[in-house]
Amino acid sequence: MPRLVVITHEFDEFASRPDHDAPAYGLYLLFDVLEALESMGYETCVAAGLDPPEGDIALMHVDCTRIPKPYLDLSARFALTLNAGTADISKRRLSRILVSPGDGWRGPVIVKSDINCGGEPELRLNARARAAGKAEPFPGLAAPDAYAVLDSADAVPDHVWRNETLVVERFVPEVDPEGFVLRTWVFAGTRERCTRHVSRERIVKASGMVSRSPAEVPDAIRAERERLGFDYGKFDFVVHDGEPILLDANRTPGSSLTLRDYLKANAGNLATGLDEHIRAALGARLSPKRAGGPSGPARGEAGPAHRTLTTSSFIPDEHCVDSGARSGDNQTVVWDSQTFAAATADHPEFKMSDTSSQKLIIPALGGLYAGGTPLFEAVLRAVVGLWMVPHGAQKLFGMFGGGGISGTAGFFSQIGLEPAVLMAILAGGTEFFGGILLAIGLLTRPAAVAICILLLVAVFSVHIGNGFFMQTGGFEYASLWFFAALYFVFRGGNRYSVDAKLGRAF
Repeated sequence: MPRLVVITHEFDEFASRPDHDAPAYGLYLLFDVLEALESMGYETCVAAGLDPPEGDIALMHVDCTRIPKPYLDLSARFALTLNAGTADISKRRLSRILVSPGDGWRGPVIVKSDINCGGEPELRLNARARAAGKAEPFPGLAAPDAYAVLDSADAVPDHVWRNETLVVERFVPEVDPEGFVLRTWVFAGTRERCTRHVSRERIVKASGMVSRSPAEVPDAIRAERERLGFDYGKFDFVVHDGEPILLDANRTPGSSLTLRDYLKANAGNLATGLDEHIRAALGARLSPKRAGGPSGPARGEAGPAHRTLTTSSFIPDEHCVDSGARSGDNQTVVWDSQTFAAATADHPEFKMSDTSSQKLIIPALGGLYAGGTPLFEAVLRAVVGLWMVPHGAQKLFGMFGGGGISGTAGFFSQIGLEPAVLMAILAGGTEFFGGILLAIGLLTRPAAVAICILLLVAVFSVHIGNGFFMQTGGFEYASLWFFAALYFVFRGGNRYSVDAKLGRAF
């Protein structure tokens, strides 16, 4: 089998370890893919800098927006260089939704940096160069500013239009009844995985994710992959009013230490995709597995910049940073959540609306859970709310054998809840109107808070002195109802709620 050489920047860190005794972990998604390729018989080598060893195939994995020309020139040394066409992945290069003054776009716009991730990858390379006592590879680069969403192009300041480091794009989010959508497509040669992520927030963050599900890759996005010359990487996109729109293209998708097991689970699939792509491109020109000698070093004989991929071959690096911002930016995702999106895109377990890290004993049930959870969550909310309504009707209107406001006020007066009439109205109103609001998911959180307060008062003023069991008037029933309502204080309404239809929630 051939040797695959991964070309990285001189000051990049492909992997690290917390300490000398701990196994190395990858800062990039490719780390586990390369280990899977090794298990298939490939020899892999991560080369930092401009003097890579000989090999049959190279993969351009330089983590910056525009690859410096000396790195691009290395492609001539190899029979095949993957991602050789991805020299420039700046917004001006890839975006089809750029806005310019007077172009007629009247909708909202977003101001962002021309280079990916606000230049954070380049800033990391600069920091490591300074730590090594060498010149910065990207001098003069400033720390990124926060992106700004404006009502229209008319609101963009003049200095922004004149700033070549900034771009203005149409703000075109994909809206779902449950929130806002980001689609991530991870691909390696012939294999891929595309995931649709939904968040309650307009800026999609891992903490706000409410569901994930498999998604199809539109032909228009596949065409973008061809246009941009990607063999391996990750695209972020949305489908706005039926139109697929590419937001970000990333040749160096990141990894995560906390999700390492999940990333490894799909690494073999991506490795197979690269292998199939390489075989289709090179065919009979694939050389047999090397054994060292003049043609190049054997495993374990590489120099410091030529790192053969084994979990014991990486030296600890005090300048390594966390992998939190490895992936590129886009208009609906903040920088430090990109790695999460890239990582979860490769795991069927994360297609569930549940974000736990547990593996399913029966993976086939994942689809059932993903589709059924929002529906049955809405059913639970309706039950918790509607079951309140008859109790409120008893207190307010004397229905179902209730005492009405006067009878309820008399009871409250006996147990010391004063002013009794006002308390009767508040209790009945909370149960009746709050129950309806909770059931339909309108003002879900305020309704749930009011019901929780009511139930706490009931527990401590009426039931707690009667012990636990419901049969003796204890707090069992009221406390159970309290915790059911409390769930919706934190959860809010999901896609099956009026709040979601209105696009607003507390």
